[in-house]
Amino acid sequence: MPGPYPPPIPPQSGGKGKTIGIVLVIVLVIGALAGGGYMLLGKGGGGGSYTIVLPEKLLDGKYTKKSGSDSNGPKKTNDDKTREHGLTNAEAVAAAYTSDAKVNLNVHGIYGDVSDPKKAVNDMIADLDKSSPGSRFETVTPYTEFHPSGFDGAVLKCNLKKMTSSYGSYSSESRISQCLWGDGSTLGIVVNSSSKSNSSFSSSTGSTADAMTAEELAEATAKIRNEVRKEK
Repeated sequence: MPGPYPPPIPPQSGGKGKTIGIVLVIVLVIGALAGGGYMLLGKGGGGGSYTIVLPEKLLDGKYTKKSGSDSNGPKKTNDDKTREHGLTNAEAVAAAYTSDAKVNLNVHGIYGDVSDPKKAVNDMIADLDKSSPGSRFETVTPYTEFHPSGFDGAVLKCNLKKMTSSYGSYSSESRISQCLWGDGSTLGIVVNSSSKSNSSFSSSTGSTADAMTAEELAEATAKIRNEVRKEK
């Protein structure tokens, strides 16, 4: 019989020389399987210069940072792959969060200068589609552009996927919603995920609520972005 769902994987620290492709693809694939979610953050679409401070709680206190899950400060991440996506002078921060309902949200921020945010987001979606375990998931909502209140970036696209499985009397459902956004200084990914099961083996770690829909996560992305940005 399948055992309990594994605990969320802490975000990678993104040390110097690590490519943005490695950081984001590993974060998404491992995070999707283990119940994680990540987001990249930085300046607003209207200009200005910001740092990212990841607080102990997000979304009006609904999500709490997991102990030992943050990246211990910004890390330089400038290399050929980063520049290929049009991102220069980049630094990264990360932290993982969870709700009382054991729905997971991880935040991964890479911020710097983005030459063409819309192209960068589309390129990143293409990269992630190639590397994520897409064949295991059913697309509920394909990538759709959203314009939530309070979001002043150049582009925000979100989707929702789910995976169901059964083994005898055991059944489970994983839901993964994700948003990618870009502006003049950042590329962003937000992944919100839940894993629900009827098995007593997973009762201690399984979610008791569903991950957000694509539209709901778009609204949450705009709120989180505003919560963590600190003007220099």
